[in-house]
Amino acid sequence: MPSILENENIPVPLVADSDPLPKGDTDPSPEAQRRPVSPRDHIEVTADPCFAGVTDRGIEHDDNQDAFELSTIEIMLSIVDVPPIYLGVVCDGVSSSDSGGSASEVAAKAVMTSLNQALTRNPAANVSTVLKTAIQQANKAVFAIPYRADSEEDPPATTVIAAVVEEGKATIAWLGDSRAYWVTDTEAGLLTRDHSWVNAMMDAGRMTQEEALVSPNLHALFSCLGGEVADEAPQANPSVTTFKMSPGTRLILCSDGFWNYADTPEEVAQVVRQTRAGDPLTTAKHLVNFAKVHGGHDNITVVVLGH
Repeated sequence: MPSILENENIPVPLVADSDPLPKGDTDPSPEAQRRPVSPRDHIEVTADPCFAGVTDRGIEHDDNQDAFELSTIEIMLSIVDVPPIYLGVVCDGVSSSDSGGSASEVAAKAVMTSLNQALTRNPAANVSTVLKTAIQQANKAVFAIPYRADSEEDPPATTVIAAVVEEGKATIAWLGDSRAYWVTDTEAGLLTRDHSWVNAMMDAGRMTQEEALVSPNLHALFSCLGGEVADEAPQANPSVTTFKMSPGTRLILCSDGFWNYADTPEEVAQVVRQTRAGDPLTTAKHLVNFAKVHGGHDNITVVVLGH
């Protein structure tokens, strides 16, 4: 991960994204209007009637450096019906790094492969351990991406957030500033805390929240996958949390391309509830379109589990 400032306990920031356009500014630049079309520009996936995701290039970026993966594992028991295990991953390639789009794609696939293999082999495995192992495998995959030492860009890097949901219990692991929210008809909450430079500064008492919101390093990270040169990948240390999903709860995984425009749980809930009882794909598409209408300055990815 990025180095530490001399005689300080604050990590040097690795910039992930530039500041978003002012809300409401949706005019793409001439360069954006001329950019070629890519299969990654817009992807929609439905893995289950209650599980779907959407990624979109947005308005301003030349390409989509976000990636996501969805999967379900069916549990076959002869006595009772058991809901499947839901697996979701969102990665956001660090824009100041070389091959950020490759890093996000490689990482998302590596996490999903590792999760699928471990939980298919042993559905009763410790989920936190399985998630940490999967993220370490992804870290190795990102470090394996070719990188020229004389490059002016940082080494390949990406955020990652991964969720495993089984029988209503969500276990979430992350590095970086991709987030998880929960929303019901009456309540909402944020399940993650960004591994951001401004959060580290506030924790150290070096910056107030008001100062953080206008800092040029608002979207700078101190922890992610990749982002440095090493003979072998160091140990990734993701944060992990658990959450019990009551009936009617929707779990939202997203990149900062969405939460740039709906940051607080209350703002996210307001956008989600605009779809009323919409299915997950409808909700995910609505959240992506909301971000595009309000600026779309970054790539946007949203995964929704639940109705």
